[in-house]
Amino acid sequence: MAGRVVGTDVNTDVAVVSVATDEDLPIAPLATGEKALVGQVAIAIGSPFDLQQSVTAGIVSAVDRPIQNNEQSVVAMIQTDAPINPGNSGGALADRRGRVIGINTSIQTDGLSAANVGVGFAIPIDTALRIAELLVAGDPIEPGFLGVRGEEPPGGEAGVRLTEVTNGSAAESAGLLVGDRVLSLDGAPVTEFPELAGLVLANQAGDTVSLQVIRDGELVELDVTLGLRGGN
Repeated sequence: MAGRVVGTDVNTDVAVVSVATDEDLPIAPLATGEKALVGQVAIAIGSPFDLQQSVTAGIVSAVDRPIQNNEQSVVAMIQTDAPINPGNSGGALADRRGRVIGINTSIQTDGLSAANVGVGFAIPIDTALRIAELLVAGDPIEPGFLGVRGEEPPGGEAGVRLTEVTNGSAAESAGLLVGDRVLSLDGAPVTEFPELAGLVLANQAGDTVSLQVIRDGELVELDVTLGLRGGN
């Protein structure tokens, strides 16, 4: 990126660079195919409270965090403590190399203020890109449906224990059974049922996902082609 050093921060010995806005700057690359890691640097870009072109920094606090949207669907989000406030939504969440890892979306507050308290959420860039491509192509957005209910296993065991498998669902077709304990979906660990739901909904109907399941004490791997809620 073109720029010129205009000074040094006396507290950190970090060079301060001014970037000329008339330069032909490169487009920020997308960190597709690379899952964000807890603890990595996260940089939020946006215009909080109409303060244009603001940049804040923090870390990735959690990944695959199940957050319910306005349509009551669970979305697997990146959680970050990089300050995100009203006006940051739609801005990029980037890594230390300037690659976009997510799109800033929402925050959690104490209910008394709309300001940031260190708990912000971004849609992972793979999810955002997938939806954008469908919209551009004019294709329908049809979130995947597994067709199960689950609960936390007794005794502090890992995963989600299935308590119901819907007749005719993708789960039944793949051979999932009541009592199976789901450990992961496409390699992402599952620790609670909303987390499993969010991981499923990050895919489209017709996508095939891989589940790791404990059944009768044995590890079983199942490929499941997701269905459509209310459909086949």
